[in-house]
Amino acid sequence: MIVFSSDEQLARVCRVVCSRARLAELWTSDGPTAQATDLLERDGGPLSSGERMVFLVAWSIWNGSGQMTIGDVLRQLDSVSLAMLGKLMLAAGQGGGAINAWIVEAEAMIRCR
Repeated sequence: MIVFSSDEQLARVCRVVCSRARLAELWTSDGPTAQATDLLERDGGPLSSGERMVFLVAWSIWNGSGQMTIGDVLRQLDSVSLAMLGKLMLAAGQGGGAINAWIVEAEAMIRCR
């Protein structure tokens, strides 16, 4: 089980994941926005298939439920997004400090693209 050091850390992780698809505005330090909730209710609405998958991954991280399988993730995400999620999984096994380091690294990677 992923152990986040705080709800704020969890929200930051979800925001970083959404940032990969240029959807950072869907998450705040308090959690998903009303727009994010609306998109979830509409199964992604107007999002592309890749954006939708990133968005659903963030929801899955947020509350433990998702509308996709690991196979969906593997087939639909690009290699950079998959590497980012793989590193998050490794960090999660090491605790809150490693997750903070992942956040810093992922935010820097997203800024550089």
